[in-house]
Amino acid sequence: TRVRSSAASDVYKRQIVDMQDYERTQATIRLMNELAKGRHSGEAEGWLTPDDMRAHFRARANEE
Repeated sequence: TRVRSSAASDVYKRQIVDMQDYERTQATIRLMNELAKGRHSGEAEGWLTPDDMRAHFRARANEE
């Protein structure tokens, strides 16, 4: 019979965890970039009021 190597299994599990960490890091970078764009836009063009923001997202939700 063939015995499965515990070390190989551990390496495979670590690769999965590393990929999940990588994907999480990439998502965090995308989020931070979008937040920076929003902040820059708000500073350059003025901030939306909370009511304007709600109206914007309500309109977008109704489009779908």
